[in-house]
Amino acid sequence: MVTIILYILLPILCLFGITYMLSNLIVLVIMFVLRTPIFASMISGGITWIIISLLWRYFDGRPMPILAYLIGAIALFIYGTINREKLNEGAKMILVFEIVGIIILAIIVSIEATQVRFI
Repeated sequence: MVTIILYILLPILCLFGITYMLSNLIVLVIMFVLRTPIFASMISGGITWIIISLLWRYFDGRPMPILAYLIGAIALFIYGTINREKLNEGAKMILVFEIVGIIILAIIVSIEATQVRFI
């Protein structure tokens, strides 16, 4: 039951921009230290989804499935498509690198896992 609620909650968080706002806060912190926007965007996307996967593990008790990463990436792509006119170039870059961070994290999780959980 918890897994179903998390599968419903994850796209909602992405479509309302909650994960994007968290990623922006992490970008600001990294930009203050490193002053490189592209690297900060990629790292912030990875850190954001590591936090989300830790929360998933806390509530569900099992690792975040690969399908959830895919759903999150698709929801962020839809968020960027819907809000295309509202986002400036920096925001679009952060959004793209957050999606890249999700894909890299999903690949790492699937390689490192002893048992891959898709659903």
